[in-house]
Amino acid sequence: MPLAPGQQGRVYENLVENSYTVGSDGRLQTWLPVLDSRGVDRALALDSGPPLFLQVKSHERRRQDNRLSFAIPLSQVGTYTRWVVALMDATTGGYLMPGAALLRLGTRGRLVDGRPCIRVTASRASPRWGPYWTPMWDFGRSLIQLAAPGLRAAPLEVLPERSQEEGAYFEAAITAALLGATDRLVLYRPAVDFAGRDLLVQLSGSASSLYLQVKGTFTLDLPDHVRFQVRRRTFSPDPHLRFVFCYRAPDAPLGPVWLVPAAELLARCHPGDEEHLSFEARVSGPDERWSEFRHAPEALAAGLVAELQG
Repeated sequence: MPLAPGQQGRVYENLVENSYTVGSDGRLQTWLPVLDSRGVDRALALDSGPPLFLQVKSHERRRQDNRLSFAIPLSQVGTYTRWVVALMDATTGGYLMPGAALLRLGTRGRLVDGRPCIRVTASRASPRWGPYWTPMWDFGRSLIQLAAPGLRAAPLEVLPERSQEEGAYFEAAITAALLGATDRLVLYRPAVDFAGRDLLVQLSGSASSLYLQVKGTFTLDLPDHVRFQVRRRTFSPDPHLRFVFCYRAPDAPLGPVWLVPAAELLARCHPGDEEHLSFEARVSGPDERWSEFRHAPEALAAGLVAELQG
């Protein structure tokens, strides 16, 4: 039985992911959409740097002259920088290009249901499309070039700071809070747990993005205080990294939360010890050190949108 279009698409997505992961020696790290609805199949980052947003398309049909035909709904084409498409030719490779090139070189048309689309008829010998042909074994190197190889943030070792169940709860709670508050944010989870980052957050329709590391607790360390430790050897002052510290009292809803830039955490946190940075904040009373980063859970999305637009 032949594969349905959706099944075929997932096969190609996994094939592309495996190819660039192996071809980059694991330096291209994969993030999967929480909701697959924004024309992005994979987000991938070089050494935890700014991500590319990749869509993978299989061809509509192969013509008699061996050219490939693609019809891509215009609504699925990213018009922002760092959106990339892979137009795949079976398992041999594909045409790998930024969205701007696809829009410039493709032909405007309509699908059978009337929706506007970009049509592509490509061959490796074509002077228009040939320069974008990339064999499967070279996807890693080509995507590293597109991801700006000058960015050299070092990969971070993952050392869990909390129980697996507790961590999963707070990540899920923050994900639900963000998705329930706005449709302007697109969320991605890591395909493999790496780099001390739990979520990638994209401002919809743009290349603007931030990484979130989520830490939560159900207990108070001191009266009216929460305390979290971040290992110094895994900490990175990456300007695109935000820490989300969360508290939930027993039999109470989530909150408050603190959205703290990595650089501010380093500058303002308690000295801790030789191995840890220590975030300590008051839950109810005044707290001059961290009050500007404090949010109700339902306001966290608005805070992230404001940062991503800034």
